Amino acid sequence: MTFTSLNYLFFLGGVGLLYWLLPLKKQNILLLAVSYYFYAFVEIKLAIILAIYSVMTYLFGLLIERDRSHAKIYLLFSIFGAIGTLGYFKYSNFFISQVTKLISGYGLEINLATLYIIIPIGISFYAFQSLSYVIDVYNKKTNYRNNIIDVALFVSFFPQLLSGPIERSNKLLTQFENKRTYNIENITSGLALISWGFFQKLVIADNVGKICDSIFSSDSPGFGLFWTGVLAFSVQIFADFSAYTDIARGSSRILGIELSKNFNNPWLSNSPTNFWKRWHITLSSWLRDYVYIPLGGNRKGTMIAIRNVIIVFLLGGIWHGASWNFVIWGFYHAVLVITETFVKQFQFVLRIPRILKVVLTTILFMFGWSFFRESDISYIINNGFTGSPNTLFTLHLLVLIFIYTIPMFVFIIMIKKRHIVITRFNSYIMVILNTILGVICVTGILMLGTTTTNDFIYYIF
Repeated sequence: MTFTSLNYLFFLGGVGLLYWLLPLKKQNILLLAVSYYFYAFVEIKLAIILAIYSVMTYLFGLLIERDRSHAKIYLLFSIFGAIGTLGYFKYSNFFISQVTKLISGYGLEINLATLYIIIPIGISFYAFQSLSYVIDVYNKKTNYRNNIIDVALFVSFFPQLLSGPIERSNKLLTQFENKRTYNIENITSGLALISWGFFQKLVIADNVGKICDSIFSSDSPGFGLFWTGVLAFSVQIFADFSAYTDIARGSSRILGIELSKNFNNPWLSNSPTNFWKRWHITLSSWLRDYVYIPLGGNRKGTMIAIRNVIIVFLLGGIWHGASWNFVIWGFYHAVLVITETFVKQFQFVLRIPRILKVVLTTILFMFGWSFFRESDISYIINNGFTGSPNTLFTLHLLVLIFIYTIPMFVFIIMIKKRHIVITRFNSYIMVILNTILGVICVTGILMLGTTTTNDFIYYIF
């Protein structure tokens, strides 16, 4: 059941209708039940893995709270359990293939059979989310929760289960514990956000994705088309991931629960550090709070800070998938952030106009997306720097990509204006504005949307 299917809309409508007829405790039980139904709809066996994570999260939180003298041991078991399970499903076959290649390189014949493993959708997201709760209980940054229903719901809440946002217990669990009230403005703004998510996915991401796929399916597109494909992918991945997040946030808002923003206009970033404060915010902040800062952050000298940045970005790369291109992608971004810390010490950098910084940052991150999109490094080298520019055809595709991105920039402006409107008008006006936005998005989908849609890119992570 994908977010952009009619099945999901009927599912959400039925859940929302029943949800608002129930008292608080029964609301949470309903949400837990439908979350497992939603996940089992993909593959019923995978729901068992989700249940194991939920029970582990609850039990280790309980053990840490009840037995502080052995809390560190319980924490380590929790980390090894969560990361070990994640590692088994995502990285076993990659490890086997690399060992086979390494041994074969010494002239030895070996045949290690790969494992038939179905990677549970969303495991990278709910593994990190469950760990955050246990770590926060250990560090006394959140209270231990005795209600297993609430904890299990925190791990499995269906709008953000498959691709985030990665929430913290102090935000999401607290909302599950507090009474939610029906609010027509939340309903209409949630529906508007869902409509915009559908528009981003069906009109922008999938259409631009066709351009990207057609270019990367060519054996030798030449550097002109290659970088056009990278630009297309840059637009596609943002629109695709932002679409999922907006549908998730809109669905949750209809239920009276607010999820975190995952993007804050990343295309306006004026530096690598600024970009990572705007892009996939919940993953970036998770790695900062649970890896970078515990390792010492930048408090223990320059070399330790550099080491910590490299570790964080390598982990971020590996988190996305078991492939060397993600390792290279992570290391590339570590180099960008490290370089920035040294370059910004020079006075001339401060005098560079912001618009030039934004353009340079965009180009640097576009280059990085080439490693994210293409796993064959030799393909990037051979096509990214050699071959025909295909000037006329490339220009046509660039114009087409630009046309598809116009709605995103218009929406950014509308959102900024919307915040001004919120402060000036009452909720009835906002209901009308949300309805108009939803109608515009639906009309755009009917006129320009693809007839067939692909899975969200971040489903595979």
